[in-house]
Amino acid sequence: MFMWGLTMWLAIFAASVLLVRPLLQQQSKFASLTCHILMALPFFALASRFMVNDTSFAHVVSYGGEELPLKYRFAATWAAREGPLLLWVMWMALLAFVWRKPMAGENIETTYPLRLRLIYGFNLLLLLLALNLDPFKESTSTGIGQGLNELLQTDLMVIHPPLIFLAYSLCLHITSI
Repeated sequence: MFMWGLTMWLAIFAASVLLVRPLLQQQSKFASLTCHILMALPFFALASRFMVNDTSFAHVVSYGGEELPLKYRFAATWAAREGPLLLWVMWMALLAFVWRKPMAGENIETTYPLRLRLIYGFNLLLLLLALNLDPFKESTSTGIGQGLNELLQTDLMVIHPPLIFLAYSLCLHITSI
């Protein structure tokens, strides 16, 4: 139980490191890659708990279900507020890694570090909000929750939220530029 919650703290630490040292990739590519992976880790940790139907977590008990097909178990990851926030952080971390180098015409001393700080600061804010919601809260009930709403059990629900949060992430990156 502790291990999954630890992913949140590691992500917060990584986002904080990158916020303070936005040009980390220039000193250590490995450290930069590690920080970006750590920021995305809580989403994959939560999704993995849904995929294996780990009912020791309240979020999985509420929205998951053993009878759900695998794709809907994965879609249940964003059935509440915690999952979409972590999904958004994952997309933001991926795009921040892809666009970690200075853009053409970007001032390397001023606007380049500021752009990265804006992105990492937003990631840190999203991670703190997700931490407050406690996506890895231990389940206290022994029963089964309501499960994934039947209206959300569609193929479009599997692809729609990830694409929407990718679009949000793209918009934020463009805005920071």
